[in-house]
Amino acid sequence: MGSSAKKKKERKKDFQKTKLKAQVAHHLSLLNSHSDSQCRESLAYLTNVTTGKVQTAQPWALIIPKLLPLMTRASSSLRTQLIKLLRSIPPRDVKDNVQLFTTYIRSAMTSLSVDIRTDGIEILSWLLEAAGSDVVRSRDGWTKVLKCFVAVLGWDKAAASNGGRLASTARPNATDKATARQLQVLGLLLRSGIGCAEPSSDEDEHVTPPLWFTYQHLLPRQTNCFAHLDLFAQTQEEDELSCK
Repeated sequence: MGSSAKKKKERKKDFQKTKLKAQVAHHLSLLNSHSDSQCRESLAYLTNVTTGKVQTAQPWALIIPKLLPLMTRASSSLRTQLIKLLRSIPPRDVKDNVQLFTTYIRSAMTSLSVDIRTDGIEILSWLLEAAGSDVVRSRDGWTKVLKCFVAVLGWDKAAASNGGRLASTARPNATDKATARQLQVLGLLLRSGIGCAEPSSDEDEHVTPPLWFTYQHLLPRQTNCFAHLDLFAQTQEEDELSCK
């Protein structure tokens, strides 16, 4: 009886896992829907699955590329649900997809819609808190995001004089609160890029000279740590989603 009950339980568990996998795949396919309500419902389902500490049955490497284009959808409630889901992504998976995140965030930050730009800033804030050092080390993650801030804050005088698209989107009907938030997130980016480096371990906090900066001379702990320097490939041209 014990063995039979155990096998029955295992079969039930396998069935539930297969069913969950099929449901997740179904909802992922609905993210391409032109219906905002249908897409929002799929995002809500995926959020419930991930925040409920249940395996999604699909790797995040497949899920994330389907989520990010939704940053520029017109529906505010859809983007709100998207942000909830993004916050549930494990930190390791966020770091592995930083370059893809920044590409779509730049697109949202320079949208003609004020609301989309605002949400783009909020998503960038979350990304910097989750993987700030990875953002600034990623290819074009530092320079292009800074250019987006220059455009959003209306600091690009050359573009303004030429009547460029980014100049036309800079701070339309901007409020002091919105500008303050933009500057706050810009500060997060600057601290991630040029702020004081953190010691690599608790022991480094108590060492004395000349060993204060030993951790800065150790071998890196991540792969492809100099990818942002683009040493072995030609710099790609701006894509349609990037800032100019």
